[in-house]
Amino acid sequence: MVWNVPRPSARFVGRARALGRLDEAMSGGGLVAVTGLAGVGKSSLAVEYVHRQRMGFDAVWWLPAGRPELVGERVRVLAPALGLPRDAEPAAVLARLDAADGRWLLVLDDAAGPVELPGWLRTSTGAGRILVTSRADDWEDAGVVVLLGPLERSESVALLADRLPAVDRAVAGAIAGQLGDHPLALDQAAHRIGQARAPAETYLAALIDRPAVVLGQGEVPGRPGVTAATLWAEPLRRLDVDAPAAGELLRLAAHGDVSMPLPLLTADPEAIGGGELRAAAADPFDLAERNATDRERLLGPDHPDTLTSRETLARAYQQAGHIDHVQDLFAQNLTDRHRTLGPDHPATLESRHRLGAALDDAGRGDEAARILRPTLTDRERLLGADHPDALNTRHQLAATYRRIGATGDALAHAEPTLAARERVLGADHPQTLDSRHQLGLTYRQAGRVDEATRELRQALAGRERVLGGNHPSTLDSTHALAKGEVRSVPLNPRLVAILRRHVDTFGVTADGRLFRSGKDGPVKAIRYLARWRQAREIALTPAEQASPLARRPTTCGTPPCPDG
Repeated sequence: MVWNVPRPSARFVGRARALGRLDEAMSGGGLVAVTGLAGVGKSSLAVEYVHRQRMGFDAVWWLPAGRPELVGERVRVLAPALGLPRDAEPAAVLARLDAADGRWLLVLDDAAGPVELPGWLRTSTGAGRILVTSRADDWEDAGVVVLLGPLERSESVALLADRLPAVDRAVAGAIAGQLGDHPLALDQAAHRIGQARAPAETYLAALIDRPAVVLGQGEVPGRPGVTAATLWAEPLRRLDVDAPAAGELLRLAAHGDVSMPLPLLTADPEAIGGGELRAAAADPFDLAERNATDRERLLGPDHPDTLTSRETLARAYQQAGHIDHVQDLFAQNLTDRHRTLGPDHPATLESRHRLGAALDDAGRGDEAARILRPTLTDRERLLGADHPDALNTRHQLAATYRRIGATGDALAHAEPTLAARERVLGADHPQTLDSRHQLGLTYRQAGRVDEATRELRQALAGRERVLGGNHPSTLDSTHALAKGEVRSVPLNPRLVAILRRHVDTFGVTADGRLFRSGKDGPVKAIRYLARWRQAREIALTPAEQASPLARRPTTCGTPPCPDG
């Protein structure tokens, strides 16, 4: 028997319905195309189908078809096995297969599209079949199409459980949700968790916190050098060449909702050519608003995806400093989720957490604590005390207590949160470093200066190592540590004159701040950092910009700087 089909790189899980559709399509003869997004499992489905149907074919030949110009050479390799000379034309090879009166199958894996197929490639006049896998979706005129989408959630959980027998099913479901039930990403996640020998909960927390970073780590078993983060690089490069506007739109769509699976496509808005697209990319708030409106119109006001988009919109308002509107949005979303999903649904608990955090941001700490306390109780009851979501709420409650001056309560939550995150997530996880920073601030408020300095120094060192010196969180730790080591530094007279003109023109806020957001809220560190980078390029030479002194802005040592 002629056979060169690759062996599966891992055990095949799920896809019973897809295999049924493929078997039905193949029974009709001609060409069948399995289509779908990159990494969705088209090749795996084809391999599994062929292995299951092996006894029904006399010859099966597998051809990597990503480069159309090489398809002919790869068919010609089959010639000697059929009694033909090595230089036989590909059309002659297919004719010999047909003349043998046997069942044969030619598989073209990762074909670019029907127009790229060579002219000599034709469907069989006998019992031959052609099976194509392709990311293109325009195969209807060439044959029968089997469209492959993401896994069903139960299949995603089964896949993770197959790769990680000890994984908790609830955690596996949460990971699958974050990855959009994407098979390649799930395989990569399982491989990464297994290699690290870390709890799946740790991976889930990192995935939620830094999805693009986590999905760029490790690789997919059987696909060296490929990760979920790099999977789209080559298709996007081709798309940029063939249809630049489509490439821009695809990247722009990835900014539309933080709930989108695999939010890996990013673009600098200035790199987008179209004026309207560039304007939308530069204003993620407007994009989030449109996305929420469209989902409500198409899916209805109570659909879970609509509520997710509303939460995304609320977070966009939060980042823009629209504090009052944020509270209204989170409160309404909490009411709707409570009504439609129930009080114990993870999304309902997340809305309660978000509302509490928003109230804390607005200076309404007592109200925030009243919401966060039962949220913590419910998350620990439903998820366990060490679940990342429960630790997130305990961390937020510690920060809220510190800000309202309940130092004892703040310490009672900050200390165990740091210990749990260090145990569950590891000492260098960004959330662990957040808790260390928070504990340092709380120790300082309690008058425990030496312990505060120790924790803040460790937080700063960890953030510099993990996040880099210019990350907003690193700058927060730098500033917090500097507040305990105040020294007098004379200001440049020209800077004094500029600041005085600013005060004369714009005044200051009620609490003495020089700079404020559009709604008089505090300016986030990341905004200061962006302006610092612009100013540095204008005012300094390239050599000065590269110096350690100019690497990041000097943080002030006295209020009214924000303390992070």
